[in-house]
Amino acid sequence: MKVLILGAGASKEAGYPVAAELMPTIEVDAKRSGNAVLRDAWQHWEETKNKAPGALRLLLDDPNPEVVISVLDLCGMSYFAKPERAVRADRLDEFLSRAISDGKIPDDWFTSPNAKWLYDADTARFRLLDCLIAYFDWKHYEDWSSSPDRREYLRRELTKLRPGDVVITTNWDTGGERTLFEAGLWSPRDGYGFTRDLRGESDQPVGGVFANPSKILVLKLHGSVGWYRSGDEIYLANDFLQRFAGPDEEAVYDPAALRRGAKPDYDPVIAYPSFLKKLDGSAILNIWQFADAALRQTDEIEVWGYSLPPSDSAIRALMNPLRERLQKGQVRVYVHVPFDDVEAKKTRWRWKIFLPGAQVDKAKLG
Repeated sequence: MKVLILGAGASKEAGYPVAAELMPTIEVDAKRSGNAVLRDAWQHWEETKNKAPGALRLLLDDPNPEVVISVLDLCGMSYFAKPERAVRADRLDEFLSRAISDGKIPDDWFTSPNAKWLYDADTARFRLLDCLIAYFDWKHYEDWSSSPDRREYLRRELTKLRPGDVVITTNWDTGGERTLFEAGLWSPRDGYGFTRDLRGESDQPVGGVFANPSKILVLKLHGSVGWYRSGDEIYLANDFLQRFAGPDEEAVYDPAALRRGAKPDYDPVIAYPSFLKKLDGSAILNIWQFADAALRQTDEIEVWGYSLPPSDSAIRALMNPLRERLQKGQVRVYVHVPFDDVEAKKTRWRWKIFLPGAQVDKAKLG
């Protein structure tokens, strides 16, 4: 069995941003959007950032999105950002009522300007997530509606895989699984490490290419665009599913998506870039367990486009047993990091330190 590991760099040639490009990309997308809610979401984030006190303003301007979103995560986790601490006791009931209806909260309801900013920062985190999801939703549509030739470089690598092989990815986009779907090697029905009871016309079990068993698993460690949580269950959005199907194929849907309510039930399953990634729920934990089993059993691992960033400590723990397996000659690991810029050199150094014995080279995907 072979394991292929894909990071953000593996999607770059298909038109996706790497981490350093993420914030500018979603800013442009939000500002150009015809969706007023999306433009307002980005504006809320910018206003919150511009009002940040002291050195926090510098941190929120950091080009590394993991620094920015980690700061917002910490604000949301803070004892002082909680409504019972941030809002005056005599206004708390009115505040909770307005918060549910998205009504504007007067500044003088807060206990202090700093308490208001912490509360606004926590809200800004969700608005940024709205912008990020909207961008990847649009890219999923663009991939469906445009020529698959843009992913030819990816197809040349993925179609080398054989039944039983596993793809492990930190990406939210669908470039990898879409390419495997086109080759008849994967289906969203059972290819993500969990099975969905997908339905077609007249509420019958889905047929055609969606019904074919997946020959290759795609394990998305950080969740995905199109995934949502209902209780402890992950379901697939219906427009997400339909954008795998061809124009002449029947409608396909996940019955659980029809039961989805309005916010706050709307709960996307995406571990956004942060040093405090949220990885919980039995379905996500099962995906990590499957990834662990695959890495322990495989005799060959190939890594494309993954920089092993310091924030991904959970993935370092997941891959740590490979150190011993490499020393014993039980597994071969190939890490490909093209280019000779400073970041590429840092990435190759991180891999050499983390996995002594791995072959680290400058090969380019496809």
